[in-house]
Amino acid sequence: AEALANAALELEPSSSRALDLLEKSGSEDRMNSLFEKAKRNIRDGNWSGAWNALSDIERESVYYSEAEILREQVRGGLISERISETKEAIESKDWDRASGLVDEILGLQPERSEIQVLRAAIEEGRAKEVAPPPSTSIKSVVSKPAPKPVVSKQITKQKTVV
Repeated sequence: AEALANAALELEPSSSRALDLLEKSGSEDRMNSLFEKAKRNIRDGNWSGAWNALSDIERESVYYSEAEILREQVRGGLISERISETKEAIESKDWDRASGLVDEILGLQPERSEIQVLRAAIEEGRAKEVAPPPSTSIKSVVSKPAPKPVVSKQITKQKTVV
């Protein structure tokens, strides 16, 4: 298509149809590159990379319908990856990261059952960090016997003068 558009432009440099065809050809080349990149990312298990490449394919592209089918397949892998990352963030007490990852899962599949469980674990973890440590009760302090004071005795000899 690109060669055809260039040939048409040689014959008529101001042809708007030839310019449109050249632009469309360049755009489809970019969409093809994105589609191929997404497939490589899928083979490599890079769900985020695949998702991003597929999301950048324009609706007008001939690759769009195939990209949408792949996106649905990639969505499952991406969600599983995010759930694992969320669990790791919770274990390392990185509450902000864990919360952000849960938001991503929510955006990918709002009805996912793990969302409630993960949110509860994050809230519980945050609450434990801000809760004051248990205080010692007055009763336990009062009931302990006071330590005996240590008194040192010094003996001095006195001289008597006669």
